[in-house]
Amino acid sequence: MILYLFSIDKAFQIEQGTNFYQIHLYNQIDYNDVELFNNTFVVTGGYNNGNSLSNAFGIKLIISPPKIVSIKVTPISDMNQKRNSHSLIEVYKNLYCIGGYDWSAQKYLKVNEKLSSTVEKWKFIPSLNVPNEWLTICKVNKKIIYVFGGSKNSVFEKYDTEKATR
Repeated sequence: MILYLFSIDKAFQIEQGTNFYQIHLYNQIDYNDVELFNNTFVVTGGYNNGNSLSNAFGIKLIISPPKIVSIKVTPISDMNQKRNSHSLIEVYKNLYCIGGYDWSAQKYLKVNEKLSSTVEKWKFIPSLNVPNEWLTICKVNKKIIYVFGGSKNSVFEKYDTEKATR
């Protein structure tokens, strides 16, 4: 099943597979990232007409198998840093945004941010050692984020979410 959703400034294509939902955001916004957080697909950042974006919003799908019953799009507080080509991951009720690129400033980013499920406001967390974009990230033991790869430099870094240290 493919579902199209249009609002004043956004267009989505939501494709329902056997065990997945794939969300495509239209309206000339590229290089954003999507992560499932608090039962909501959170879409962050992106690139539009030569500028990086700091916006964030949630797409909540109300599902009654086998189909989507309704969709609600809600704004989330903007990130502190405009970015695209970044990576998102959920770790124990927090959403982490790692690295990226700021087209507006023409620079790779090493700044990272965290969105708490209770505060619902982005805050800066310890930065990467090396600025980079298109990073691969994964979580281990529900608290450690490993960061590796990247398009500028090949990196391997570890971030402990409980201690807030690299």
